[in-house]
Amino acid sequence: MPRVCITGDVHHDLGFNVVPDIEAAKGYIKSIQKFNSKATLFVTGKCIDENRQFWERIPPEIELGAHTYSAWSPMIFREKLVHWLYDKVFGTEYGPYLYQYYDIWRTVKSFEKIDMKPVCWRTHGYASNEDTKKILAKFGFKIISDEIAEGEKIVIKKGNLISVPINAHNDDDIPKFFIEGEEGKMREEGEKVKHSIVNLIEQKQDIVTQLHPICMKILDNFETFETILKTLHDNNYSFCTLTEFVSCAGDDKSGI
Repeated sequence: MPRVCITGDVHHDLGFNVVPDIEAAKGYIKSIQKFNSKATLFVTGKCIDENRQFWERIPPEIELGAHTYSAWSPMIFREKLVHWLYDKVFGTEYGPYLYQYYDIWRTVKSFEKIDMKPVCWRTHGYASNEDTKKILAKFGFKIISDEIAEGEKIVIKKGNLISVPINAHNDDDIPKFFIEGEEGKMREEGEKVKHSIVNLIEQKQDIVTQLHPICMKILDNFETFETILKTLHDNNYSFCTLTEFVSCAGDDKSGI
């Protein structure tokens, strides 16, 4: 039976959120439960701090992963300049080893406040490097999902962490088109996401998605999201959290 892991990122208020991510996450989780599915949500440490009661009561269908502490926010001119310099000097917006170490430590501490030790990680902007992976391993993380391999068969790689790529078209550009008032382009992007998943289903491939709660909310109030979930169910896909996806990986898919 082919497997699917639905993933998405949840942020605190980044200063340009079109609607609060936390409100979008609530609707997203209702859709997951409605279709008897599962998902892994990567949450910023600051979002955990600002919504502790909500995350403490997260249902068992949802696995929480970590997504940096603040996703480089607030992104005022100074912070934009700093992370631009990080990218030029260190090759990643996430910056030097010591900064990453502090940010990951701070994120882990936020999860400890809800009695949770995350083992899955996605860097904001997929901006990890080898330093990130080394630091994450020191803090007990096991899995990272920062690679994009659209349309490809999933190959799970083992290094300092187990790396699981996203192989469906991601929805990262939807908020940009929404903010710019480009409703047509936004809907075209939503169709690209849906069609990429359908193509993988037709090939009976395992699937790892990047479907943000905020994107599914502003696209059409979760209509596309629920269509995707129903299509996966109708095609006998087994829903897994990212940890389950890795633990069930066959020898043909991984070097674990």
